[in-house]
Amino acid sequence: MVFPTSKDARYSACRVLRQNGIPCVVWCEDALGYYGMNTTLFSLNLVVSSIDKSAEVLLQQGWTTLTSRPKEVGVPWLSMPQGTMRRLLPPDWVENPVRPWPPPPPSQIVPRQPELVLHSADYWQVPVGQLAAQAQAQEDNDFVPPLATLADSLIAAYLDSPDGTSLQMYLMLYVSALYSQIEETREPGFAEKLSPINRHFHRDALSGRTVAGLPALTRQREIRKVLSETDGKGSVAHIV
Repeated sequence: MVFPTSKDARYSACRVLRQNGIPCVVWCEDALGYYGMNTTLFSLNLVVSSIDKSAEVLLQQGWTTLTSRPKEVGVPWLSMPQGTMRRLLPPDWVENPVRPWPPPPPSQIVPRQPELVLHSADYWQVPVGQLAAQAQAQEDNDFVPPLATLADSLIAAYLDSPDGTSLQMYLMLYVSALYSQIEETREPGFAEKLSPINRHFHRDALSGRTVAGLPALTRQREIRKVLSETDGKGSVAHIV
């Protein structure tokens, strides 16, 4: 797997945005894979400070807008509220390319950039100030969010996701991977890095209590409501 700290062609959009003063971090499989999730990389998902400014810069560099494809099914981002994401195709994109047989050796394969999905930092509840600080503090080619930021965001988005959608299914898989495959979530003190209203969810997930499925979601939503109203200090013992 290629990780976001490399200078691979996959992350060209990250570098273009950073060079133009637009903070961004990788998201979904790229970020989770960096921390230990066993995954294949698909579209490149980026959380950005401004979708419109990001798209404007990339369009000037040869990216093109992807509106939709015929009969698209199971694309999770299509379940998101309007204006919270935008899809682009890179300059070297080829739709349905002809794949040679037999496949060429790896040394002869030309790396290509993937389909790009720009996500609003507001939707994922990622502070824009944090994105900007990370962009200034780290190397130009380091685009990985802190794990606690990623976990807080995925938990919140999962609990807020529309029931029965492909978005909810994907978020369930991401959250499950957080606690089944990423060792850092089990480290002492990790819970203290999370938002107080997400710590009960975190403890339930670590303990093996199911957090997947509508009954578990309903329970976790009730717990979060109580904790949100009490700055994370309310009793939830009555919620079974």
